[in-house]
Amino acid sequence: MDRLRGVPVVVFCMSKTASSAVVRAVRGAVSQPVFKIHMLVPEHVAKVEAHYRSTDRNARPRHVFHAAHLMRHLPTPEHPWLVVTIVREPVMRAASDFFQSGRRLGRLGDDASTTARFERFAAADGIPRTVEWFDRELAPSLGIDVYEHPFDPSLGYGVIDTPAVKMLVLRQESLDAAPAALGRLLGLAHDVTLDRENVGAGKEYSELYERVVREARLPKAALDAAYASRFAHHFYSAEELAAFRRRWGGTD
Repeated sequence: MDRLRGVPVVVFCMSKTASSAVVRAVRGAVSQPVFKIHMLVPEHVAKVEAHYRSTDRNARPRHVFHAAHLMRHLPTPEHPWLVVTIVREPVMRAASDFFQSGRRLGRLGDDASTTARFERFAAADGIPRTVEWFDRELAPSLGIDVYEHPFDPSLGYGVIDTPAVKMLVLRQESLDAAPAALGRLLGLAHDVTLDRENVGAGKEYSELYERVVREARLPKAALDAAYASRFAHHFYSAEELAAFRRRWGGTD
């Protein structure tokens, strides 16, 4: 990685937001280095590395390797980054996160027990990890407070431009807008072809995943944590937030 040259494109976002599809699309469109990371704060990178070592010593988490490299080469006005970050509705992101490591961590079982485990995970871990991610990871690393910059939910993306970073903010729910937005970020005269991949509904646990997300219901406190948050109100419209509440509260 130290030998790579050119302005890096860094897909820096929370996990389970279609980041793999965006990375693949960008790599197919440009020759400059492309990295994918979910954290950049040194103690957080060290903690995740230790977790992999304790739960799966055969894992080769490339995003951790990329983060270790990028911590030594942070952006400056002289050596800027192009950054893509992606957000996703908190409960669905929690569901994808829960199932991604579910078999490795022993989370998956019959429908009822898995649904109950997911509901507890979403309330205690998945939702907080989502709505706090920008404050916990991106702002300390890049010095950018996304909430200080406008975002139009109807457009589905936004651009933040600083001397050291030009950042495209995408919504996973609005990826139809991503090809054109990525093309402009990369300075291309055409859209970037984007194919979806790594989708939970297409994996070996797909039937269980679909049943759990269909049956899961969350208490009001968890829904408030998700949809009364600054994160939710910045990236989603009032109508979208009401629909999410109905979906996970069981009143639709």
